[in-house]
Amino acid sequence: LDPANAQDVFLLAKIELQNRFGRSSGIEHLEQAARLASDRPEIAAALAEIYREGGRLAEAAAEARRALELEPFS
Repeated sequence: LDPANAQDVFLLAKIELQNRFGRSSGIEHLEQAARLASDRPEIAAALAEIYREGGRLAEAAAEARRALELEPFS
């Protein structure tokens, strides 16, 4: 796992988020992946969904908008 590689960190986050005990570290890794690769709509969309599930609606909306800006026809 390369902590500077957005894809590695994104995959780690997805695994952690599937485990209820890894949820907080999964969110942290997803946010890290978003910082590393701000041009990846699938990361922004995943972050929007996690924020929505956690009731962080303003942040979810911002990430959803960013995902749509990056890939408008998705």
